[in-house]
Amino acid sequence: MSTFWLIFGFAGQTLFFMRFVVQWIASERQKKSVIPLAFWYFSIGGGLTLLTYAIYRQDPVFIAGQSIGLFVYLRNLRLIAHDKKASATNEAPKPTARPMRTSAPIVAALIVIVGGGWVWENELKDQVIIRNFGVVEPEAIYRSGRQTPRTMRKLHDRCQIRTIVDLGAFARGSAKDEESQRLADELHINRHRFDLRGDATGNPNDYVAALRLMADRSNWPVLVQCGAGAQRTGLAVLLYRRLVEGWTIDDAYPETFDYRNDPKTDWIMLTYLAEHFAEIKTAFESGGWIPGYPLPREDQTQTETPPAPAEPQAVSGDSV
Repeated sequence: MSTFWLIFGFAGQTLFFMRFVVQWIASERQKKSVIPLAFWYFSIGGGLTLLTYAIYRQDPVFIAGQSIGLFVYLRNLRLIAHDKKASATNEAPKPTARPMRTSAPIVAALIVIVGGGWVWENELKDQVIIRNFGVVEPEAIYRSGRQTPRTMRKLHDRCQIRTIVDLGAFARGSAKDEESQRLADELHINRHRFDLRGDATGNPNDYVAALRLMADRSNWPVLVQCGAGAQRTGLAVLLYRRLVEGWTIDDAYPETFDYRNDPKTDWIMLTYLAEHFAEIKTAFESGGWIPGYPLPREDQTQTETPPAPAEPQAVSGDSV
């Protein structure tokens, strides 16, 4: 577990513990057992922090307990606010009183919802959910967006990944890119790194190399990934469907919609495919490279002709 989450968890536990401290101090001062207002605010702060930590740890018991607790704390604050309003008007609180108009509990609830949503989207979601995951061929080829170390371990355990075809999940040489390489080394995964752009454009020889890695059974199970797992990964899988499995482009393209590709904004990828499909196909099937473009970065020192791919099936009906 990272240092950040250890500190985060202990901070939540400290807030939760402080509610007992303030309650004890208030009771000693008044020489009777009382529950001060600060008790409930510390409860909310500690409960929200620990709920976030529980979600990260994927602990359903802890999650259920803290979720229910937050509701109780907010309800108590509402009752206290209603009691103060009734006392200010010299009226006893009524069980059927109208909903209170003070904004404090509403603001607190909004903070919990908005704050929890932000933490989920920016800190927790990618720690829990394998981003944009899909199966291309069971036990052979999988696809996804970029992964955190936690989800990559989960994916490796589930699919026994042997090879990663990384089309640019993180900027080359960045801390995240280096972390991904260290994790691949630790898990004994062969990671092949390419530098395609987020709109699926770039050096077409990168797609030729990616296809060879995907078609080589000795590399299976293979994980193909990029940042979102949509454009670059989608085009690599589309090319694999067409050139290795024998699908038509018209049949393969709709599959991309299942992985966040929007046909209204895919014109860049489709234009790139139309421009380079024929030369990618020729290079892949011949075992050579596309002239006029650099070799893939990891293949620039290659002196041998790459192994020829599996014989593609004859198909018809392409729209490019």
